[in-house]
Amino acid sequence: DVTFSFQVHYTNLSAEQYDLLLFALTLQDGNEQLVHKLGYGKSLDLGACVISVRGSPKPGPSIQGYLNRQGYLKLFREGRKQ
Repeated sequence: DVTFSFQVHYTNLSAEQYDLLLFALTLQDGNEQLVHKLGYGKSLDLGACVISVRGSPKPGPSIQGYLNRQGYLKLFREGRKQ
């Protein structure tokens, strides 16, 4: 239950690049929320953290072209089995 605050500054991002940035930060795909893992002990499920963006913006539809790729779907399904 620790909160770290940080800021991300960006310039001249296209809508698609902004959507990718949001996904990379939040790892949210629709209603599915994945987590980032920090530090040692990842295999023990330690170091899990969620990044939220002020205002809770969601990635736009341009992200679907990346999320529907076979490699992502395979990783996503494997991650959900754990």
